[in-house]
Amino acid sequence: MPTTRQFLQLAQLAAQLCAAPIASLTRVHQGVHTLVAHTGPTDLALADLQTLAGQLAASPEPQILTLPNGSLGLCAATPVWTADAGCVAVLWVIDPQPHVLDAAQRTALTSLAGQVQVLLQLQASEQQYRALFEGNPLPMWVRELHSQRIVAVNAAAVAHYGYSQTEFLALTSCAENPTDADAEATLLGDSVHSLLRSHRRHRLHDGRVIDVEMSTSTVQFNGEAARMVMVNDITERLRAERSLARLGRAQRMLSACNEALVRAGSESALLHEVCRITVEIGGYKTAFVGFAQNDAAKSITLAADAGEIDPDMRSWPFSWSVD
Repeated sequence: MPTTRQFLQLAQLAAQLCAAPIASLTRVHQGVHTLVAHTGPTDLALADLQTLAGQLAASPEPQILTLPNGSLGLCAATPVWTADAGCVAVLWVIDPQPHVLDAAQRTALTSLAGQVQVLLQLQASEQQYRALFEGNPLPMWVRELHSQRIVAVNAAAVAHYGYSQTEFLALTSCAENPTDADAEATLLGDSVHSLLRSHRRHRLHDGRVIDVEMSTSTVQFNGEAARMVMVNDITERLRAERSLARLGRAQRMLSACNEALVRAGSESALLHEVCRITVEIGGYKTAFVGFAQNDAAKSITLAADAGEIDPDMRSWPFSWSVD
């Protein structure tokens, strides 16, 4: 965002180019002037500038104005105009002694007023950006490229993650574990001129882990290259998708088992096929069938299995109970 220093530099340059001891810049809102920058003696009051502004014509050229008491040798006012708001600022060059501006100095003032207009437009754009950033319903933050430090965070991120703003600004990542944080930092540091999207797992302040989709893009923040991060919590969406996938697998598994029941030539073949279907279609790591024995140990005899079976599993003392 344009700073007071930048406006002051323009005022100082105006005074230097016009060989005048005083230069000021005022912002105008609904006809009222507010001092933004000033260089030189402060004998001239803001009320005097407000009075002089009443003489301004609807022109972007430097205009020579006079106080009613004729106490100024020179007062050159260069308005800054916009199509929708009219006069939004005035660049003033003042000399208590008689002073005449030549054509080059007038041209220089017009050029400086144009630079003021550009800075004001940048300031308005920055303010609009900050309003959009702060008011965005999705969590957002800004990270420095060189340090990966979080330097800005919006209200939605504070509310969603549960960290205070101070705690958030002390973080470098919300990743679930340090390895993910390193990978996330690498992601945010690469391809700095592109928009990147990635799926990550983040840990909230209360310890819960959420699935998020991160969108990041390069921005300038306080004059430094940074990445703006926008987060969409997709935890519930993924949970619903996984539930639907499990239901689909269960239905396909049941259908395949019914077909196996029809085709099986023996009980043993059927049991092994059911285990295979449970692992390959159902998505389980291991499946086995055991027959409950009515002996004193209530033992179980393994009859079929599939998947990742521990070599010692078949010798484990399986047992069953009515509970």
